[in-house]
Amino acid sequence: LIGYYFPRIILPNEVIQSLTQDQLRYIFFHELSHMKRHDLAVNWVMNFLLTLHWFNPILWYSYHRMREDQELATD
Repeated sequence: LIGYYFPRIILPNEVIQSLTQDQLRYIFFHELSHMKRHDLAVNWVMNFLLTLHWFNPILWYSYHRMREDQELATD
C-alpha cells in the first residue's frame, strides 16, 4: 500500500497472474485494513522519530514490535 491521500496497492503483474481471485481478495482486505487503521501515517511518524533518534535501541525495538502488531492486527 502506498500513498496516504490516494492509496494504491502495488503488485507486480507476475504476482497478479499467479494468484487466485480469493488470494487477491485477501490481499486487498489486508491492505484495506492497514488503510482504515491509518498504519501509513503511524509508520511515517515512527520513521521520522527513528531518523532523529537513530541511536536509541528502545525506539528500534518499539518500531519492530509495532510493525509486528500492525501485521497481526490486519490478518
